[in-house]
Amino acid sequence: MMSWIPYYDFYMELCSKFDAAFVTLLITMNLNQGLWHMVILATQDFFKVHLKMDPGVMTGYMSLIMLPWSIKILYGLISDNVPIFGYRRKSYVIMMGVI
Repeated sequence: MMSWIPYYDFYMELCSKFDAAFVTLLITMNLNQGLWHMVILATQDFFKVHLKMDPGVMTGYMSLIMLPWSIKILYGLISDNVPIFGYRRKSYVIMMGVI
């Protein structure tokens, strides 16, 4: 019998083949990725329509906005492997909060 809830049957079929926690994580990550793209498109529209920027200038600003996300993996590697005052992550969280 088919469910009246959209995609419920598909979700249950996936859960029967894979672990339910994995399927839930997969759906959550895909939803997060889609929402991230919506934010990027909204930002580009704001730059283009409201601020009337050229594509080159807009790309430069978008690159500056994305820069912290680009170095996130480097920050993670450093904070996991280089302790400050004997702490690995706690000192970095406090230091970045102050900055």
